[in-house]
Amino acid sequence: MLKNSDCIILNSRKYSESSKIISVYSKTYGKISLMAKGAYSNKSKFLGLLETSYIIDAEFYFKENRDLHTLSNADIKYRYRNAKSDFRLLTCAMICCEITNKSQSVGEVNPDLYYDLESTLKSIDEGIGLYNCLIYLNKVISYLGFQITIDENLDREGKIKFNMNNGTFNSESGFFIYKNEFSVVENMINNISLDIDIDLELFNKIYSFMIRYLSIHIEKHININSLELLI
Repeated sequence: MLKNSDCIILNSRKYSESSKIISVYSKTYGKISLMAKGAYSNKSKFLGLLETSYIIDAEFYFKENRDLHTLSNADIKYRYRNAKSDFRLLTCAMICCEITNKSQSVGEVNPDLYYDLESTLKSIDEGIGLYNCLIYLNKVISYLGFQITIDENLDREGKIKFNMNNGTFNSESGFFIYKNEFSVVENMINNISLDIDIDLELFNKIYSFMIRYLSIHIEKHININSLELLI
């Protein structure tokens, strides 16, 4: 049956000599895979449309209980202004897509997560990449049921610790967090926007314990390959 949905391309891979399979997160059907026949042909209607992080309006033949569906048509829904020419911003967009692809199960529908990913990609395009990656990772963690919280009795003037068991910043148990790291996380939890992005060193420190926390609780190691592209 022919269906239509807004979709975000999470990754793509070549199939046969001329076709491409894309994994997308769709507003209506969650994570699904689509076959784009003839996508590598110079005359293909899909040429230049099916790249990772692209936001598209997709039309496809959907079959229940099938892992792969056939893409019929696609149009760009949002055209990047800055991320297309800024390699760091583009990498941040790819990181968010990879986080989605590796944390979500096929067919689990979450329109709110779709909206958050779409809005995050647009925020990254506006120039704040690393910080918005962390905000999005925190939202994914929350949707999976492992929300990161701040203990109401936290002594902000003393040592701040993060408990991997319950995802709580506190003063009693866990591993030590520097105050500049905690300040970013507190803003992130409260969804506060920044005018200037955080630096890569600070991003790596916060990202590392957040992805470790997520991996522990879903009992699956999540390795984000796109991180290797950050410079």
